[in-house]
Amino acid sequence: MLSRAMKLTVLVALVAGCTYLIAGQASPAVADFVIKAKSGDRWAPQHSPLIRRGKDGKAVIKWKNPTRRVHDIKSTNEGKDWFLKRTTLREGDAKTKTFKANGNYHYRCTIHSVKDGGTFVGMVGIVHIRK
Repeated sequence: MLSRAMKLTVLVALVAGCTYLIAGQASPAVADFVIKAKSGDRWAPQHSPLIRRGKDGKAVIKWKNPTRRVHDIKSTNEGKDWFLKRTTLREGDAKTKTFKANGNYHYRCTIHSVKDGGTFVGMVGIVHIRK
């Protein structure tokens, strides 16, 4: 027969194990705003509304590709210097970025945009972050 202390130890170990299995690995931050690739090779919305940073001073943006076409996402550094490494988005893929500063962050799909007269046109967009 197990002692009361042993039973309590086993119970604590079971609860901890179940919590680990349910929680799994740490999940990525919940997006404050989602931008989706759309048919016609465009982002929707192309210009985000003003997205407010939370109490932690951060805003999380997620780009999703629900289309069958391959797209990618990359910063263009127009208006505000920032860096988002080019990431390929196949059907169902998503990319998140956490912003910690106010600004207008320009991005594009390098596959479906070109530079015309010093400005990128095509599948381009801007994220507007404010405090």
